[in-house]
Amino acid sequence: MKRRGTEKLWWDYIARVHGECRSIINEDCSKRAHKHLKLNWQTTIDCYEASFSSQTNRERETVKNQMIENEIALWLDIGA
Repeated sequence: MKRRGTEKLWWDYIARVHGECRSIINEDCSKRAHKHLKLNWQTTIDCYEASFSSQTNRERETVKNQMIENEIALWLDIGA
């Protein structure tokens, strides 16, 4: 669930995770970035959980992450 004004937090998080963890981005790395940036881990998990088209069988090809799908569509529309 995207909240207005959180875009900078997203980019701060991405910079921290990639800067600290490089290519090994896992739950521990993400939690450290959350702690450093004073972000609420449970809020992020709740948002992540709500972003799927189905709350079960997420590994199935037909289950989509709506946030990612929206970002892909935006990227395709603007040709970035």
